[in-house]
Amino acid sequence: MDVKHPSRPRFFHTLPSALVFAVLAVVFFPSSLFAVTLPIDLSVTGWANGEMVSQEISDVEGDVNADGFFGADGRVETALHTIDWTVTGNQDPVVTGAFAVTNLANTPQIFELSMTVAADPTIIGGSFTGGSMGGSLIDITGNGATLSTVPGRPLYTALIDGVEFATMGDAPFSVTINDAFGAAVVDPQRFGQPIPSMAGPDVLDSIAITLAFELSPGDAASITGVFVAEPVPEPGTWLLAALALLGLPWLRRILR
Repeated sequence: MDVKHPSRPRFFHTLPSALVFAVLAVVFFPSSLFAVTLPIDLSVTGWANGEMVSQEISDVEGDVNADGFFGADGRVETALHTIDWTVTGNQDPVVTGAFAVTNLANTPQIFELSMTVAADPTIIGGSFTGGSMGGSLIDITGNGATLSTVPGRPLYTALIDGVEFATMGDAPFSVTINDAFGAAVVDPQRFGQPIPSMAGPDVLDSIAITLAFELSPGDAASITGVFVAEPVPEPGTWLLAALALLGLPWLRRILR
């Protein structure tokens, strides 16, 4: 198994399905970059012949821009699958993970990508949260394709300080292609809209995403997930915003 960590992100991979998420590079990296060890713990897993092939990466090398957004990517290759992964984020904290996989085996395979981002500074007094997920499925073999949840597990799990906080694509969930060599969309799902607006707990250590699914033999899929947590504005901030709104009619009268 070979895991590559290029010094600069290469967000455009050879898998056609990975192009679904190439726009992430444009969104998160508008400024100049410099290479550092990122505040990410990453686990990339595939199952080969019933045995787990996993790569745990605690010191991910990647790039950070002037705004504090970071990114890294890599590839896991075995005789039975390829996994291209991309992680972007910020310690505010925000985490976005995407991975494109091809199942080279003649049996269904399970794939999992877990990303943990340290929160710095920590969030005290509650948080506002939100997240989203989506993806695509491609029938490479011409005999149909299926992407489904692992029994008893959701497709997307968001965690705060290691504890499950929100899920999407809850089991049983699946996407199927019946037309030969067709493609299908994993319907986007969101929570905390407008993101982030769902009440959450303090964030004392980290936020994380886990994406997990089973893929039919010989086919390809891409999945992305986003999770955001922000501090709840202090009462003074709410008061200033309210006063500003109340003052708008008065300001309009003056300007007339």
